[in-house]
Amino acid sequence: MKRLVLALGVGFLGVAPARAQDRSISVQAICMDARGMPHPASQTFAERDVVATYAGELFRCLPGTSMRYVADSLNHDCAAGEALWYEDRRLSCRAEVASDAEQEREMLRQFGPGEKAVQIASGPSAEPARAAPRIVNGYARTR
Repeated sequence: MKRLVLALGVGFLGVAPARAQDRSISVQAICMDARGMPHPASQTFAERDVVATYAGELFRCLPGTSMRYVADSLNHDCAAGEALWYEDRRLSCRAEVASDAEQEREMLRQFGPGEKAVQIASGPSAEPARAAPRIVNGYARTR
């Protein structure tokens, strides 16, 4: 059954766009060598919880390996030479900050492999916008 709505005035009240809401997700990473063998990814700091204002590398791999990370139960791959970066509540693969292999090993010894909890912008929290009603004989019809 179709509903009729009387259109008053020249326009309709608009709804402000929904704001993005943050949600916490878990992130883990491993490094894959050329033979497809997994190795632990180095955390760049020890803390599990990452503050939302942090900008920088979370995990990185030894030279010659590529990263595979799991975020919110989804697998993602980075190219060789890329680290997992967190900034503006988003994860991305970016070129690693220059470092030598010994520093990489030291990070792995010091911080070990692990898991990070990050805040991610999850998009609009409200229902998707609806199409404007069409005017028929002076009345607005919703579908």
